[in-house]
Formats: sequence, structure tokens, C-alpha cells
Amino acid sequence: ALEGKLYAVGGRVVEEEEEEEVFFSWGLDAARGGGRRGGKPVSSRCFPPHTGSAVFPLVSLMNHSCEPNVQVIYLESNAAVAIALRGIADGEELCIQYVSAEAPLEERRRELRRRYGFECACALCTSQARGRVGKRG
Repeated sequence: ALEGKLYAVGGRVVEEEEEEEVFFSWGLDAARGGGRRGGKPVSSRCFPPHTGSAVFPLVSLMNHSCEPNVQVIYLESNAAVAIALRGIADGEELCIQYVSAEAPLEERRRELRRRYGFECACALCTSQARGRVGKRG
């Protein structure tokens, strides 16, 4: 009998301890059924071991703010629920927190640049940056 967690890999079931490498194409053409043409070959070993993954299209549309108006909770039933942290006006963008707002401004900006490739310009960061400029002058 097989023991441990089981995963479907390359069309067959393998034990968690097996280190089978799977190659696939990553890219827009590959997603549209174009195979390796246009996609970049990727090894399954590029990703850390995990017990599962999911894609939540609506959650992935939410941008970052250091003062978010929603928090996303992931349930064991494989659902994602967005909970309002304050009143949200009609037409207001829903924002979540990618990094902790408890960290100092420069640390937040450095982490967002490193992990996500952008510099935060939310109200909190803008206010804190102005305060720093005012203190220097």
C-alpha cells in the first residue's frame, strides 16, 4: 500500500517522497494550447513542495495598498472570501495588503520592489514619504 500524500504527476500518481521532475511550457501560447511554441520550458523543481495550489481570478485582480480595504480569507472548502475592513464606497477599488504595513516605509518599498516589481504609492506611503522630505528640509 502507498503511504504518505499522493499527487497526480504527468498523468500518474506518485508518492510525496518521489522526486520526479515534470517539464511544461509556461507562456501565453502554451496556455492557448500552442504547446512549447512561444512558451518557456519550465521544470516542476522550480516550485517549492506543496500540498496544493489554486487560482482565484477575482482575488488576483486586487491590487496592493498598505491601508487595504479588504482582507482575503482562504477557507478549507477551497473558497476565498473578501471581508471589508471598513466602509467601501461604490466604485472604490478593492485593495489587499501584499506586505505588512507595520514595517517602515523603506522596508515595505524594498520588499514590494523585490517581490512584485513596483513601488507603492498608496496614501500611507505617500504621506510617510512627504513627512520624511519635510523633516529633511
